[in-house]
Amino acid sequence: MHPLVQWERLLGHDEPRGGTSDVGYLDPQVLAALAPLLGAATTTPDDAVAAYWVGGSGQGLRAGATAFIDRYDYVLAQTSTAELAEPGWGRSIGHRFDEPLQLLWPEDHAWVLATEIDWDSTIVAGSKALVDAILDDDRFEAFPVD
Repeated sequence: MHPLVQWERLLGHDEPRGGTSDVGYLDPQVLAALAPLLGAATTTPDDAVAAYWVGGSGQGLRAGATAFIDRYDYVLAQTSTAELAEPGWGRSIGHRFDEPLQLLWPEDHAWVLATEIDWDSTIVAGSKALVDAILDDDRFEAFPVD
């Protein structure tokens, strides 16, 4: 047993469900709490790109830039870390409310946040200072990964 063990995997289920993590979903309140840490870790906090899977939370977004990453099509939206920290930010890009994004990165590529649609976790890759700030913040259930 280890801190990242998944009960559903021990039971032989292909996709973990239940508990506090939903597959492919980053809670907007968690993102709002992460946003100031992400903003402090980039030189371009006012220029970030949010990617929404077209088969999920990207449905119905105003047509804009798109990208094909790995095996998925995404709708892209310009945002800022300050915007993501405020409730209701989703309305400014065409959502009725704050839909969960799958990918987020700043213009300077200082970090990337990924909540892949088939994962039950969100990965933040960035500087050691950013990772340490997340690990040290007890609002998050966070573990370092290689």
